[in-house]
Amino acid sequence: STAGLIPWANCAGYLIGALGAAKATPPGSRRVWLLGALLASAATTAAMGLTASIAAFLVLRFLGGVASALVLILASALVLDRPAEAGRPGLMALHFAGVGSGIAVSAALVATQLAAGASWTAMWQASGVVSLIGALAVALLVPAGREPPAVPRSAQGAPRDPRLRRMTLAYGLFGFGYVITATFLVAIVRATPAIRGLEPVIWIVVGLAAAPSVALWSWLGQRIGIQTAFATAALAEAVGVLASVLWPSAAGICLAALLVGGTFIGLT
Repeated sequence: STAGLIPWANCAGYLIGALGAAKATPPGSRRVWLLGALLASAATTAAMGLTASIAAFLVLRFLGGVASALVLILASALVLDRPAEAGRPGLMALHFAGVGSGIAVSAALVATQLAAGASWTAMWQASGVVSLIGALAVALLVPAGREPPAVPRSAQGAPRDPRLRRMTLAYGLFGFGYVITATFLVAIVRATPAIRGLEPVIWIVVGLAAAPSVALWSWLGQRIGIQTAFATAALAEAVGVLASVLWPSAAGICLAALLVGGTFIGLT
């Protein structure tokens, strides 16, 4: 139950961060806010290895969630207009591939440390250091200067369109299925003797499946329509969620990792 509370705090922080970013554009340079959020993410990650207090864990993961929501929104705002201006919209998929790549890199880092007998505190601190290196890379790669104009906020709020309500409900159900599996997938592997050996690599599979997923679903959406692609991806994720609990074997758990990893960023 404690293991569930910790990512709950992270998701709650992400929700608050996303809602806050949707309500108001941060003052000043979005690049500065992006770099600040990346630094906050790295710091809260490393700090998890400096305490053994559950209360501190909850606070740190909440703050890390707020920071990660700001990173996704601000990075997208800064990056996605550039490929469109350059006439290369396909590069947008490369931006979102960073999420899956980050999952794979962090999972490989933890698996390597696990094999070396590192403590859990060292794993958190090393993850924070790698996150800091990533933040420094962003500072070098995202230039200062001209930024895309901020999108003006509507004074009338969200349109009262029943289709939007249905899409929001569908998106909420997707999040419900994805986050439970993402939270407990490793616990399921650890608790099943036949597949326990997959524990160090299962999140690597999730990340590698996620990295090309936006390119795949964008391509599919152009051919069958974005709504049909969304529904197909949601059904694929549902199969992956079911496989994680109904097929407790190496094949079943790898299918779950591939389908959940290969859909959650594409659906977003």
